[in-house]
Amino acid sequence: MELLCSLAGKVVELTVEPIVRQLGYLISYHSNVKKLKDEFKELQNDKEAVQHLVDEAQRQGEDIELKVQDWFTKVNEITELVDKFYGEEAHANTNCSFKSCPNLWLRHQISRKAKKMTVEVAEIKEKAKFDKVSFYKPPELLRKPLRRNMTGIKEVDAVLKYSYDHLDTELQSILLLSAMLSHDPLTIDLLMYSMGLSLLEDVHSMKDAQDALDFLVSKLKTSSLLLDSFSDDRFTMHDVFREFSLSIASKEQRALVVFFPVLETLDLEEINSWITSIWDDHLPHNSFGNLKTLIARNCGFLVKLVPLHVLISLNNLEELEVTNCGSLEMVFDFDDLNNYKKTKGSWIVPLKKIKLRNLSKLMHVWSNDPQEIFSFQGLRQVTTDNCKRLASMFPASIAKGMLHLEELEIRNCGIDVIVAKAQVSEFGAATFVFPKLNKLELQKLPNLKHLYGDRHTSEWPCLQHLSIYECDGLEIFREGDSSLSSSREEFPYVKYPLFFYEKVIPNLKMLRISGKQLAAAIVRNDQLDFAHTFLQLKELTLSGVSNEIFSEPLKDDCFQILPNLESLYVSHCDDLIKLGPSFISFKNVTNINVSNCHGLTSLLTSSTVTSLVQLTRLTISWCDKIEEIITKEGDDEVDKEIIYFKKLRSLKLEGLSRLKSFCSHNYTFMFPLLDKVIIRSSRLRMFCAGDVHTPLLKGVDYGLQTKELWENNLNKTILLFLTDEVTYLELYPEMKNIWVEKLAHPKSFSKLESLSVDNCDFLCEYVIPAHLVKCLSNLEWLRVIPRLERLTLNQEDVTMLRDGQFQADLFDKMKTLCLENFVDESLSFPYSFLHRFPYLQQLRVERSCFEEILPSQQQIASFKKLYVSYLDQLKTIWNDDSQLKPIHQDLEWLKVECCCRLVKLTPSFASFENLTDLNVCGCHQLIYLVTSSTAKSLVNLQVLLISDCERMEEIVRNEISEDVEATITFNKLRWLELTSLTSLKSFCSQNHHTFEFPDLEYVTISGCHQMKMFCAGAVETPKLSNVKIDEDEQSLKEDLNKTIELLLSEKV
Repeated sequence: MELLCSLAGKVVELTVEPIVRQLGYLISYHSNVKKLKDEFKELQNDKEAVQHLVDEAQRQGEDIELKVQDWFTKVNEITELVDKFYGEEAHANTNCSFKSCPNLWLRHQISRKAKKMTVEVAEIKEKAKFDKVSFYKPPELLRKPLRRNMTGIKEVDAVLKYSYDHLDTELQSILLLSAMLSHDPLTIDLLMYSMGLSLLEDVHSMKDAQDALDFLVSKLKTSSLLLDSFSDDRFTMHDVFREFSLSIASKEQRALVVFFPVLETLDLEEINSWITSIWDDHLPHNSFGNLKTLIARNCGFLVKLVPLHVLISLNNLEELEVTNCGSLEMVFDFDDLNNYKKTKGSWIVPLKKIKLRNLSKLMHVWSNDPQEIFSFQGLRQVTTDNCKRLASMFPASIAKGMLHLEELEIRNCGIDVIVAKAQVSEFGAATFVFPKLNKLELQKLPNLKHLYGDRHTSEWPCLQHLSIYECDGLEIFREGDSSLSSSREEFPYVKYPLFFYEKVIPNLKMLRISGKQLAAAIVRNDQLDFAHTFLQLKELTLSGVSNEIFSEPLKDDCFQILPNLESLYVSHCDDLIKLGPSFISFKNVTNINVSNCHGLTSLLTSSTVTSLVQLTRLTISWCDKIEEIITKEGDDEVDKEIIYFKKLRSLKLEGLSRLKSFCSHNYTFMFPLLDKVIIRSSRLRMFCAGDVHTPLLKGVDYGLQTKELWENNLNKTILLFLTDEVTYLELYPEMKNIWVEKLAHPKSFSKLESLSVDNCDFLCEYVIPAHLVKCLSNLEWLRVIPRLERLTLNQEDVTMLRDGQFQADLFDKMKTLCLENFVDESLSFPYSFLHRFPYLQQLRVERSCFEEILPSQQQIASFKKLYVSYLDQLKTIWNDDSQLKPIHQDLEWLKVECCCRLVKLTPSFASFENLTDLNVCGCHQLIYLVTSSTAKSLVNLQVLLISDCERMEEIVRNEISEDVEATITFNKLRWLELTSLTSLKSFCSQNHHTFEFPDLEYVTISGCHQMKMFCAGAVETPKLSNVKIDEDEQSLKEDLNKTIELLLSEKV
């Protein structure tokens, strides 16, 4: 029995187990092959990663470690075996010739081999973890010159040495360095090593270095010591010169150890290949020990600018300027911060100034909070402009450490807080103290809500200059306790002000505020007590205020606003009616400047004027409705009806188109110190109704070429200007009395050469009165014309206007020009004639024989609307060869109608980024409307109407490779109508394009009988609910493609 059991066991061992094992290979065939493929794919990825490191090392002139070379050899060997295996595996999948079954024997062999090779691949992959792949090694050529002992070489060397000895030091160094570089080296590499080795004299910036090196290389090429290479960015040298130079270098023990110990200014402008080299973490620690200014301009390749290992070597860096780097996402990369937490102490970065401008993708200045490991406490000035994606300016720890910050300017950014919320929640309120901040400017920050997004306190003891423009989401001031009792977690909608009155107002000297919400919150007395709050304020600038600036005071004794105010600037307040109540007082104001406030009819009341005892300068400009400067309001009374401007020295009135007088009431004005008056208001008929005394004034500046005018007093001088000195006069209705009534002066208007009469209804029978006919002896030019805004011209009209003598500004107000009936086929479109219409808004071209309308080589004024109709010979509207700024970039409205020979609507790569309406009708030679490139530019298109174009097959045609996927978005298109397009098959036939219509609400398709779908690719229309096809309206099913397919199939 035992014998039988023994025999049975042996049988199982020799037969069953091998069979099971072999069957196991067959059963595991697919899994073994898959494991091999997965392991091999990972090996190839590792190989590629190591190869990148090797390539970079070789570019730096380093030698590759032998273990890395051996690893690549093993990878190549196993790759050959795996490739061979793939061939065998394909053969194993073939069927028998007589049965549909796989080759089981071959599969068994392949499965065994796959399992074995998987282990080998895994072992090789495991060895890819190298600490380093390369090492520095002095060039062998420095120690072993190749041909020093050859016959005749000594004579050649003597000649070469003679040439070398006569080079100056800089040229010698550049020649030797060129020999040590690789064959045909890049000039930019030579520049890098020259700077790193300090070979260039008196150079402290990259631009200076580039210019100096170009000059030196040019001199060496002139001497044939260097030669041109196969491309402009490289150079080379003869082997004989190279070997000689290397022998000299070996004697002088030169080496390519690059660092920048002398460099004070580093400018990376447009040097795409340098950043990885000069930021190499293998460079000596003091490589940039003397660098004070770092500039990065137009470096589109940069994503991160300053890594940590570089930052700690910038021991003397004081200024950082980053501009126009379109790919930059962060300035200081702190991703490796954990590696520095283990070290003792902290780093103090010596930066004093940071300037960041036009960084469209910048999201962080600091990638994360350095948590006091790195301190920027030396910062004095920070300027950030036009960084739309930036969410915050400073991490919390950086903001708390800026004890020396003096100026902070943030403009045109997307920030919602200035200081990012701390990564670790603080107990109690966060505290931010800016002990030396003197100037704070926040401009055009629409998302800004807070200084810090949680409970906090802030102190600004030295803040004197505060400017806030168009930050309407920001609450600037609030009264009360700055510690705020609740956190944002408890009350997420709590809004924190930028300042509390008690913390900032007492020292503020200059305040500039723009924006209706902001300005209203600052200057209204129902918000705060001015007399006791802005005690030190000397300059106030306001823009965007509505109604009135200073409202009624809370207290009867609070009539004196801003007791120390010296300068008041008010601008662009279209809704401003008055400065404040009639009894408002400005006892210390020296300068008032009011401009572009189109709601003001007057500026000051007679009562307010009496308080302006210190006023020295008064300027009012470009206020369209202002009729007088000083008015009498209600029961205002002025003692003895005399108004004194005791210290006023300068008065300027400019661009006040309705100004009739300084004051229309019968006051006497005293200006004892006034010595400068500037008037640029052509309708001013008199200075004031009463007397005016200006003992120091000797003339009035009217801005003409003539000298200042003076006729004893201001009233007479203004009349003198209108009647005797003016050579050009625009006659307005307000001048009726001066023009029609007989004047005593016999030489009235004697110098008048040009007269323009505009909208003067009082001249119903004649333009020039009889008593003025003899006076106008010098009149040469007379224009009596309404405000001409629309004009239609034919071929003869244009010829007449071209040949005639007309004033230059005849068509300055023209808005619409129509050119029609140009029937001479030999004539080209008169585009040079369009220069006469500088403010043209609409151009219409109708019923003419032009083959082309707009030029390629001449610049003309842009217009917003273009209508083209019934041009039977028209082939193109725009020329493809235009080298000038395309006119079509400013178009907002385009309609093309009945142009039967038009073969192309737009140039292939034209941009219509401002176009809102496009209508094309009756253009039977058009096969498509626009290219995909042009379609991408139609970001503002709202209405698209295409009808009766017999040959049109698609609306958007692809002009690039069919394999390129693209998304075309019509951001604002609301209305799409396709009518009577008998050849139209789809909107676009390219199946790799995705079309997005986020605002599309109306789609009408009629008479497009060959259309089977909307487009070959995907289409998204989130707002579209119904589609109208051939008068049948259907709700949207799944998407526009599916809906059109269903509707059209029902009609078949």
